[in-house]
Amino acid sequence: MTPKAFRDGSAMFMPLSRHMGTAIADFSPEELQLVSRFMTAMVDATVAAREEASDGGPNHLAPPPSK
Repeated sequence: MTPKAFRDGSAMFMPLSRHMGTAIADFSPEELQLVSRFMTAMVDATVAAREEASDGGPNHLAPPPSK
């Protein structure tokens, strides 16, 4: 990493880190565990949908369900 990249990255991410640390301190370990579980499930669902759409999975060309 170049010195300029280090400076620019620090200028951008140090304030983010500081503010995120302050925000996360307001949550209990149980709340953070729940949020982590939710975010993991959402990422997994997004990956599965992307893979299904890109490989022509089972619903790729299916018409939308009728109401």
